[in-house]
Amino acid sequence: MRRLSAALTELQAVAVDQDGGEVAIDLSNPERLAVGDYFLSTSAGALDIVNGARHDLKRYKRLDANAVALELGGAEVKFVGRDDLIAMKREAGRPQDLRDIAALDEVQRHEQKGEGS
Repeated sequence: MRRLSAALTELQAVAVDQDGGEVAIDLSNPERLAVGDYFLSTSAGALDIVNGARHDLKRYKRLDANAVALELGGAEVKFVGRDDLIAMKREAGRPQDLRDIAALDEVQRHEQKGEGS
């Protein structure tokens, strides 16, 4: 959790509502972010933390098992897998999430046709 706190500080993260207005949440205590969904604005762009209504260790383990690991800046970073990302976006149901799902589906169609890489 210390690493998450340091990363959020480095990224100058602030919590925002769906309209982009700042929300007063103490991001220096990231344990608070373990339950619920949070939308952050950072110096690197938007960051959504989607946990659901309650802590769910089984869900976390499934997401972790399906995650895609990449090396960034000398460290391994795990990203949620495509199918899990779509499921989470469908669950959130915001207009942007629905547009993202359509875009991800379009990318997959192009990849299946051999048009993508």
